[in-house]
Amino acid sequence: MTGLFYHAPARRSTGIFPLPAAVPGNGETFPVRPRIPAMFWKWITAGLVLTLRPAGAAEERVVDEAGYAEKIAPFFQEHCLRCHGPDKQKGELRVDTGLPRDFLDPAAKSKWGELVDALNSHGMPPEKEPQPDPAHTAAVVDWVTAQMVRAEEIRRDTAVVLRRLNRAEYENTIRALTGVDFDASGFPADPAAGGFD
Repeated sequence: MTGLFYHAPARRSTGIFPLPAAVPGNGETFPVRPRIPAMFWKWITAGLVLTLRPAGAAEERVVDEAGYAEKIAPFFQEHCLRCHGPDKQKGELRVDTGLPRDFLDPAAKSKWGELVDALNSHGMPPEKEPQPDPAHTAAVVDWVTAQMVRAEEIRRDTAVVLRRLNRAEYENTIRALTGVDFDASGFPADPAAGGFD
């Protein structure tokens, strides 16, 4: 037989890849290309599908820049930059550059949450400073809250949820894979989930 690859039916391996075989004739040997089972490719494909993010996820990361420019920047300019701006950074917070607008970043989301808490508790601005109009403060809090909710929705849509098999699914899987009836009654009880397993 001519060619670089030859599968010898007489020598079969019981493993995933067959054993290499020599090509009969003139003492020449050629390497044998191992056949990769179809199941291997199915697992590779499944792994790639689970690790890839949806195509729209990168587009959704964009922050509402128009809302920031309309509501947040003027509020910061009027009420915050005197104490948390380029000249002074009380509490090691600079609101013009120290608050990243990527709400998917847990650290940035935490800083924005602290800002909302300070505004809601009337802790900022301090009493000796001019106080903002309550409607303006509410608009800032609503914008930040909306961005945080949107980021959480995006995170949930792109997160891979891992779950365990319940007892019935585990028993059926073991039976299907090994042909052995397995008793999973010793496993922890499955919590009720609205009448479903």
